Amino acid sequence: ALLIERPAGSDPIGLANELVRAVREQDFHDAGERVSLTASVGIARRPQTTTDLEAWLQMGLGALRSAQDLGGDRVEGYPGTSGPPPVAERQIR
Repeated sequence: ALLIERPAGSDPIGLANELVRAVREQDFHDAGERVSLTASVGIARRPQTTTDLEAWLQMGLGALRSAQDLGGDRVEGYPGTSGPPPVAERQIR
């Protein structure tokens, strides 16, 4: 989990996509062999109406699982700032 405090109106989706791209484009090596890695990111903004940190974490983990289940190397999540997440996950990349 990564908690990033950003100014209101900033773009967490853009930041997440930059992170995914940076991992994909980085050269990694193991025992002299090039290894390709990808990243999956789940986004959940803190609900304005609750202080339930466990629920917030679970939203982020659900978004991460969706990104992984859809093949990885992507961003999924709930970028809205109010109310519960939508019933169905939606692709935001």
